[in-house]
Amino acid sequence: MKKLIIITGCMAIISILITANSSSYRTKADTLTSETGESASLEQKNERYVIKEYQKRLAVFEAGKDEPMMITGVFISELPKADRELMKTGISAYSRRELDRLLEDYCS
Repeated sequence: MKKLIIITGCMAIISILITANSSSYRTKADTLTSETGESASLEQKNERYVIKEYQKRLAVFEAGKDEPMMITGVFISELPKADRELMKTGISAYSRRELDRLLEDYCS
């Protein structure tokens, strides 16, 4: 009888720990999504901005637009060769936060 009580108690504790852990994981994912306003899943993200060359300078475009929303003071010729090649097709940013990080990298 004591073994049955001990086994049942252990099973209950394990069940509680598993349930608490999985709900904690969901809470963290929900918090991340709500705090950043971004989906935690890459598949759900939509391209919002593209950084690419415009009139020999680094510029920011809203996805799908032909005119830049911002032209930086950085000349493409000042960038390393690999980055110059990337700027021909553009680098996508999926949020304003990501765009700001990319601009900080290229413009500082």
